[in-house]
This record gives sequence, C-alpha cells and structure tokens, in this order.
Amino acid sequence: MSECNCGDDYNYSTPLVVGGATGDYFVTCPITSCRWAEYCIIAVANSDSSFAKVLISGEMKPVAQLDYAGVSTSALNDDGVFPGIAIVVAAASTQEIDPYSYFRIQHSQKRVFIRIDTGSNKSCYVTLRFRVKPITIVPGPAHTVHPDHQEQLNIARSEKTKERLSKMGIPVEVEYHG
Repeated sequence: MSECNCGDDYNYSTPLVVGGATGDYFVTCPITSCRWAEYCIIAVANSDSSFAKVLISGEMKPVAQLDYAGVSTSALNDDGVFPGIAIVVAAASTQEIDPYSYFRIQHSQKRVFIRIDTGSNKSCYVTLRFRVKPITIVPGPAHTVHPDHQEQLNIARSEKTKERLSKMGIPVEVEYHG
C-alpha cells in the first residue's frame, strides 16, 4: 500500500473499493502503526436497477438493514442509535461524497464496517480512503522503584532535570542531601 505525506501531518492511503452483492463487509486500515486512523467516503456506485442502501461505521458492525421506507416501528431514535453514515444511491448511478470529510475510526482493530443492501442481488461498491496521524512521540520506559529506594529515584530525577536545563544553557548546581 503506497502512502504519501502531503504536508499536513497525515499519511494517506490510496483509495480502496469494497462491495458487491447485499451483505456485510469490512475494510481494515492498511496503515497499522499510527496514533489514530480516519476514513472518508469518496463515492458509492450502484449497478442495480433500484435504489441501493449503504450503512458505514468506523465503530461497529451494522446489525441489519435500515428501514428506508419507514414502515417498520424499529426506527433509530434516542433509545437506539447507530454511529455511522447512511447513504441511499439512485438506480444505476454513482453518488460522490465530500472527499475531505474524515471520520475517526473507533474500532480497536482499525476496521470500517459497511452494510450494503441492493435489490435483486445486484452490486454496489464503496470507495473509501484512509488517513493516519503518524506516531511522533516514542514514550520511554516507565520507571518503577521499590518503596525502600525512593531516594535513588529522586537523585535520578534531579540529574535529568539538571541535564535538560544545561542543554537549554541554564547552569544549575544540584546538591544532594541524604
């Protein structure tokens, strides 16, 4: 997977296409080492002779198709919401989406879940793109000290402080009182 750094502190993946007949799909972000990942929907293409319905979430798998006709009583409301995007695409058409609207992926494995519902088992395809915030800070090892040796930790902390101040050009004398 190629990626480019376009100057705004994000790395971008190439666009990916996923889809087919009615069913559940998921795409894992191809860039795995990052602080966080986001996705955007570029376009949804429908080859069916009727409407195609698409649900997209970066948090959880859609449990079932939405009732776009409004005949069911199981509508989404404040008691039951779905974190994601719902798109309806007209017959045999492509709907372009704003390619600059990115949504944070909340799933632990960096997956985006897609539910496609088409009539008469035709196909529908979703084009999406990922961007990630690169890791810029590498944390050091955590210091653990036995409670009986707390003085050693204080001495090490004092030495680090002295070293940082001297790098900034500030002379510091540290005295140890033991």
